[in-house]
Amino acid sequence: MKVNHWLRYSWLVCAVLFWYFMNRMLTKFLTNYLSQTFINLPSAMHTLIVTVLIPYGFSMIILCLLIKPLVPYRFLAKKKMTFKELVNYSVVMNGIGMFIFLLFILGCRLIGVSIKQPLGDSMVSEWLMALLLLLLNPIFEGILFRKLLLERVPALPHLKQALLGGLLFAVPHFFSLGIVGGLRTFWLGIFLAYVTLDSGSLKYSAILHSISNLYAYYLLTFLLDYPVLFFLFYFVGMPCWAFYLIQRYFKSAPSSEKDWECKL
Repeated sequence: MKVNHWLRYSWLVCAVLFWYFMNRMLTKFLTNYLSQTFINLPSAMHTLIVTVLIPYGFSMIILCLLIKPLVPYRFLAKKKMTFKELVNYSVVMNGIGMFIFLLFILGCRLIGVSIKQPLGDSMVSEWLMALLLLLLNPIFEGILFRKLLLERVPALPHLKQALLGGLLFAVPHFFSLGIVGGLRTFWLGIFLAYVTLDSGSLKYSAILHSISNLYAYYLLTFLLDYPVLFFLFYFVGMPCWAFYLIQRYFKSAPSSEKDWECKL
């Protein structure tokens, strides 16, 4: 990338880091304030405040002010993705991503390294967690990372731009989920950014994000009770299907240089 591209991207990384640590600070402050002021506040309301209202409300406004000097680029092409294409993307994204993620977990446990658990809050009810993982997070994270931030990433060929967009998505998750969770989020972010760039729409990446959370948490939890099915599905079936699709469908990435233009 050119020097001005590096400066532009460094600005975005700093803005994301500021957004994340501001969320941490506000969450800590509001948690203490709410527990002392509103003793009978339902836990569901408290969870929605700290997981939705703070990061995608007040903090997002501050982030928008930080990145406002960066002129956004507009993706011109609008491509309607078929159901088959969404399935292919989902298989490759989840089949390889979860396979590597589970191998990392097994390796860490064998050498005695502790891993952060992304779903460690037992106070959150199942229905609220499902609402967050399957609906709210895919929508709001899509607006933040694949709209406000991705459209300000330097205009490059799809794959390079998706790599930069995926890294922006992974940066805060490295702090919240640890290295292993951050690496999986980086892989996920690359695919979601690529789909957004390829289709020119947020809805397809939001659908894939929701499917990924369903695949990584709920289906995994269900299959843990059936070790043979778990092994065959996560370590054999899905990875083999994913590698087959890569060989057949994902051999080359189109260039997006000509599809971007400055809004001015």
